[in-house]
Amino acid sequence: MLSEIVETIRQELTEVNAQRDETLRQSRALVRSCANAIRAIHRHEWTEAEDLLTAARAEAQDMIAPLHAYPALYHAGYTQDSLKELVEAHVVYALVHGEAMPTPAELGVTGATFLRGLSEAATEMRRFVLDLMRQGQVLEAQPYLEAMDEIYSHLLTIDFPDSITDGLRRLTDVLRGVLERTRGDLTLAIRQDQMRDALRSFEARFGQQAEVDATMASETTPFFEVATDEEEPCSHREHREHREHREHREHREHREHREHREHREHREHREYREYDSFCGGGKSGGNRRGAIVVKPQEPSLVRASDIGLWTFCQRAWWLARVRGATHQRPERLAYGVAAHEAHGHTLQRAHAYRQWGHRLLALAFMLGGLLLLFWLWQSG
Repeated sequence: MLSEIVETIRQELTEVNAQRDETLRQSRALVRSCANAIRAIHRHEWTEAEDLLTAARAEAQDMIAPLHAYPALYHAGYTQDSLKELVEAHVVYALVHGEAMPTPAELGVTGATFLRGLSEAATEMRRFVLDLMRQGQVLEAQPYLEAMDEIYSHLLTIDFPDSITDGLRRLTDVLRGVLERTRGDLTLAIRQDQMRDALRSFEARFGQQAEVDATMASETTPFFEVATDEEEPCSHREHREHREHREHREHREHREHREHREHREHREHREYREYDSFCGGGKSGGNRRGAIVVKPQEPSLVRASDIGLWTFCQRAWWLARVRGATHQRPERLAYGVAAHEAHGHTLQRAHAYRQWGHRLLALAFMLGGLLLLFWLWQSG
């Protein structure tokens, strides 16, 4: 009795193993047919792609039909992966060719397998986007990006355990990365096209303006023209007069510039003498005790305050030093000046305290040395 039971089980397992080998062979053939169909779609060979898709559907039906008696083989990984490739090929063809998307019932697949194939089909859209970008058809690539975004938004709502969806969450995460990279590449290409169009428009306007300027320049009569073969050449006298006039003008400009520089130096020297006499540096008065005589700032002298103001705001430096503009908030300016002066006095006191500390420390060392010598002398 036991031998009969074991023999029956052996026959059943032999049939299952034979069916498994046949299903594995058919799944491999189905994967190859789907890959060839997707390759034909990328090449825009629509007739060949339709024939390959028809053959793939027939192969899928031949593979699924005997598996009704073997549910374990139907739900096996290699069977569902091959059906996933079938879904991917049909969805890619529908998106690219603009046809209606097939349903899971039409393809004979489960819902989880259909969603997985849908995710990989959306990932395959990146290749179409890159091909169109490489051909310069950037705007034509936007519908593919929108299709990817729509598929991702729908897959994001499927929140079930992986044991039910067969690892759909991982494929959704992969699609998100591909979608973001594609969005970035397409956005960069669109901005480059816009920049290229703007440059071309600018070149066109610049060329028109250059033509207008050339036309206006040709209509005006210049002061000195070079003679052509049809015109008579200028005489040597006219050329000499023109050169003398130019030299005379340059000499006059040079003399005016030199007089202006001498006048400015004379004025600065007079102002310095007046300031020196006012501070008590002349022969009549003598400098007051404790008074600080500050010479006016020379034009070529750059102070630390000038560098700080220039670094903070070049416009403010120009208004204060060149235009002589008054400060809009003099109380804040006075407060800052007073704070700087107080800080300077603090630094001076700290420097003086440090010097006195050094002196007292040196005096302590000297007294210590004398005491040591005195102690040694008393001990000896």
